[in-house]
Amino acid sequence: MFHLKVDLLKDNILKALLIFALPILIANIFQQLYNTMDTMIVGNFLGDTSLAAISACGAVYELLMICFRSW
Repeated sequence: MFHLKVDLLKDNILKALLIFALPILIANIFQQLYNTMDTMIVGNFLGDTSLAAISACGAVYELLMICFRSW
């Protein structure tokens, strides 16, 4: 398994922060791709009302995902 040890106090600050933030960035990219595909599928097959429901619940879903990722 890939393991990279980073000391945020002694290493180069920019390098350490980028390595620290990389998993969060990758997770956010995949989450955005999921949301985009969900919007495309619902918009094409289920109609405007269903798309509005997805959009209305999107903020709540994002909040829950942020809370569960922090555990």
